[in-house]
Amino acid sequence: MKILQVCGGYSMGGLEQQTIKIAKGLINKGHELMIYCSKDSLISSKCKTENINYSEGLFDIGNNVFKNFKNTYKILKKFKPDIIHVQRSHDLFPIVLVLYIYKINTPLVFTRRMESSINKKTFFHKLIYKRINKAYAISSFIKDNLIATTPIKPDKVEVLNNGVDLKIFNPLNYDKKTCRKKYDMPLDATIIGMVGRISPMKGHKEFVRAASELFNNRNDKLFFAIIGGASVGEESFAQEIYQLAKTLLPSSNFRFYEFTDSVAEALATMDIFIFPSYRESFGNALLEAMAMQLPIVTTYAGGVKDIIICGENALCIEPKNHLQLVNAVNQLLNNEELKIKISIKARKTAEKHNFENYINKLENDYLDLIKKLNF
Repeated sequence: MKILQVCGGYSMGGLEQQTIKIAKGLINKGHELMIYCSKDSLISSKCKTENINYSEGLFDIGNNVFKNFKNTYKILKKFKPDIIHVQRSHDLFPIVLVLYIYKINTPLVFTRRMESSINKKTFFHKLIYKRINKAYAISSFIKDNLIATTPIKPDKVEVLNNGVDLKIFNPLNYDKKTCRKKYDMPLDATIIGMVGRISPMKGHKEFVRAASELFNNRNDKLFFAIIGGASVGEESFAQEIYQLAKTLLPSSNFRFYEFTDSVAEALATMDIFIFPSYRESFGNALLEAMAMQLPIVTTYAGGVKDIIICGENALCIEPKNHLQLVNAVNQLLNNEELKIKISIKARKTAEKHNFENYINKLENDYLDLIKKLNF
């Protein structure tokens, strides 16, 4: 099967990382795959590093609409995909336009990964979304949002949560002491951490304020780790967070780390994982922490609800409430039995979201769409 994965843009956020991950999974299943992306983008650089077939020319900076359209037609004509999977709403237009104009009937799949507040129920958008053969939403929350904001027919939309690679995110594969040495963390401290790009919606302020409360009111040796650098365009906010931490915590008890290619190793250093996002489409970092069998404190909002059962596989708090976060962490620090219970349930939940099953599902759906087209 020849698969064209479409993902433009110039950043390398969760959406782009998922595209690379899916591409590798499908290639490992023996399929011929190409990623169609923007020129000189981070995703094209990643394709080079990972030896993934790719082509540039989608929404390239400086190109006019006609040239981008021409590039897209050339790609479709040359690669001749059996199926096209668009990973970003913004990229639907150039693909659909070419499919309509040249009467190409290749099945089109679309994944909505982020919430949108834009009303896309215009005549123009009806033409675009009518051409989609199947749409995935990464959570029930995003499915509701997709149906509410676009003209897509609900029977075309299916929830497909992201998967986690249980071979990589397996606590048995990592030695906590070795991982802490790698990240220069204290070996004898209780490490409380979070993973996520530094952005206003991710809850870093609440994490730092809760860390300060915990440090000042407990006798334990605590260390706080934040894995993830500043989001593109939000560097000034990241500086605010760095300064807040410097003001509220002694430098020996916290550290910021840039993004790492080995998130599993970073998670292996931790004793408690915090996920304080205000409103999350799904929560990849949360699922990875669950796979690493960590006791978790999380906000209960948005797509998180698809994988979290409050009090069973995580302790839940309200968004923007650092005092609730303090109380929840205290519960875990004071109750070893509760920590163990939640961490075991978290791992069992992650096992239901195995990435291998995710890829098998995609593969089978692709084949079904191709067969329907041929009948």
